[in-house]
Amino acid sequence: MLVEKRKITKRVDPGKVCIPSGGIETGETPQEAVCREAKEEFGINDVKATYIGNLVYPCSEVDFLVNYFIITEWIGEIEVLEAEQLQWKEIKKENVDIWPDKLIIGAINSQNNNNNNT
Repeated sequence: MLVEKRKITKRVDPGKVCIPSGGIETGETPQEAVCREAKEEFGINDVKATYIGNLVYPCSEVDFLVNYFIITEWIGEIEVLEAEQLQWKEIKKENVDIWPDKLIIGAINSQNNNNNNT
């Protein structure tokens, strides 16, 4: 999975390692947002993204509804455009710092284990 180390100047989770994220603009669907954010944050286009779930992440100022997607295909080379750093890591909870990402990774790994046992 691709994780980012957020810039220390970010308002939410500064300096933390997490699954890249972004907001949904007015009138935009979550699917449209993930495509736009992929272009803005990584410089990639024509992403194929599959929705995997959501959860509410309470922060100090506001609660965020976080929609998670898995991007499996794209056009272009991934660039670091907004984060301090990007890294490819194994899909493990210990590779991220924030609890919502740990929860979704746990759910993905549980689903993968269930699929392997059938």
